[in-house]
Amino acid sequence: MRIRVLTDNYVPYSTPFCGEHGASYFVEDNDGTKILMDMGKTDVFIKNAEKMGIDVTTANKIVFSHGHYDHTWGLQHFIDKIKDTKNMPEMVVHPLLFDEKNEDGRDIGINTTVDEVKKYFKLTMTREPYKLSENITYLGEIKRRFDFENKKPLGETVHNGVKHDDFIYDDSAMVYKNSEGIYIITGCSHSGICNIVEQAKEVSDEENVIGIIGGFHLIPKNEQLYKTIEYLKSCNIKEFYPGHCTSYDARFEMSKSLDVRVLSVGLDISCN
Repeated sequence: MRIRVLTDNYVPYSTPFCGEHGASYFVEDNDGTKILMDMGKTDVFIKNAEKMGIDVTTANKIVFSHGHYDHTWGLQHFIDKIKDTKNMPEMVVHPLLFDEKNEDGRDIGINTTVDEVKKYFKLTMTREPYKLSENITYLGEIKRRFDFENKKPLGETVHNGVKHDDFIYDDSAMVYKNSEGIYIITGCSHSGICNIVEQAKEVSDEENVIGIIGGFHLIPKNEQLYKTIEYLKSCNIKEFYPGHCTSYDARFEMSKSLDVRVLSVGLDISCN
């Protein structure tokens, strides 16, 4: 498997790439499957991909980790790239991804409708784990196992015309499995990075976690952060690439006892 970071908040010094508050990853499995996971907020992921020699329109699978703007608004730009081609990739998402989402009176949800998506993609909406390739699986709806994670809603969501506090049940991730263990790719981890790791272990029937890359949604130095660190230490994970929605304070605290590495636009990781 190969992972290349197309969009993140952080950009290395002296590179041709641009950053933004968002996330996007181009993931290739050994069987030839190409997965575009998340698309950031603008067309930055396309421009960065071009500079990396990646044609995003060759992706045959599209996955959204959840329905927030900083992961989905780039979809409109992607549609502009593929609408005149015969390429119709499969899009795999949680059924709640298209629900309206608001925070403090502003729209923070996806700005593309289900009907528009169906014009350009083979849409698969599932709460269950879903096989994307020979070795990569979409984790589906994440079970909330730890009481220190996802304790507070983030804004509100509207489902079937009814407004609810949003605990972001559409938040998911992907897991890659090889003979040595599993590698987890997250978007924001609103469902809790520890919950995600446990689900990845269960879905893959594998306890050994090689690494994790993506947003951990750990910001203040609080109970959740320190309990998360203790849990991750107990997993004996080899490498961590926390990015996007993970604060400097959180990364610093994690780095005291975990092998925290820099996640930035242009990062290229192989795991075979």
